[in-house]
Amino acid sequence: MKKLFITVAVLALSGCAATPLKEGKRLFFVTPDATHIAKCEALGQLALDVSLGPKVHFLDHAAIAQEAENQLRNAVAERFPQADTVARSVFDFSEGVVVSDLKVEGTAYKCFE
Repeated sequence: MKKLFITVAVLALSGCAATPLKEGKRLFFVTPDATHIAKCEALGQLALDVSLGPKVHFLDHAAIAQEAENQLRNAVAERFPQADTVARSVFDFSEGVVVSDLKVEGTAYKCFE
């Protein structure tokens, strides 16, 4: 019985891991007020509905922000293959509020050669 509980617990928690970074790994991630993006070429904006699904109940606010960041980075890398930087909107979470879906916006930039 103890082995069954441990197996179920491991499987449940492994489903709570953040979306892995794919092509988004190559993107430099900054806040919209980063000074160096003034010298970059803006490629476009992307709005993304981030779906957290059932794992939202196991995530704290930092993990929710990380999940949103990973999904945004992957989406920007897919839509703007020449991008090397993405500036994201600020994520604000109120304590005690359950977030199941959120909207994230980012701007893709080409900053480096």
